[in-house]
Amino acid sequence: RAQRVAANLGVTAESYNGTALQSVLDQFPRDEFFQMSSDELTTWASGILDLNLRPRTRVFSRADEFDRFVSVMEKPVRAVAFLATHWRVLQNLRSTMQRHDDLLSVEYHSVTPYRLGPHVVKYSLVPTGATHEPAGGDDPDHLRAALKESLGRGDATFDFRIHVRTQPDAM
Repeated sequence: RAQRVAANLGVTAESYNGTALQSVLDQFPRDEFFQMSSDELTTWASGILDLNLRPRTRVFSRADEFDRFVSVMEKPVRAVAFLATHWRVLQNLRSTMQRHDDLLSVEYHSVTPYRLGPHVVKYSLVPTGATHEPAGGDDPDHLRAALKESLGRGDATFDFRIHVRTQPDAM
């Protein structure tokens, strides 16, 4: 059966895709493996292999031949493995999840680069005025109230910073 699926997908056992396919089939639920037709198994295996190229959560389903039940298999994104190898993404994700009670005490950064003459730059705003941490509470409008309170006491000031890409090969 595994050889039929490999032939349908046009992969050989010695190739990278053949090894990946064998790994998918080794981890496949045995009941599904034997109850599916070769065409269904090929479709599911191909879809699972595609997740290695484009990671995303995907759900596979099929009804039994008598329409008595539906088999469903979910393949979630391997986020833990990704974040373990891409520590900078994890660090950035963690910093964005901090709770801020004052919008005027937060640094803001551009996400996309921009062209400034012959240079490629990113921008940031860094608060320079005195900041305070108002009580956030459980009020869903606490950011609005804190902003109104802060601006009621005076202007908010920020440094506008330009970050120039200095090493194009490394950045």
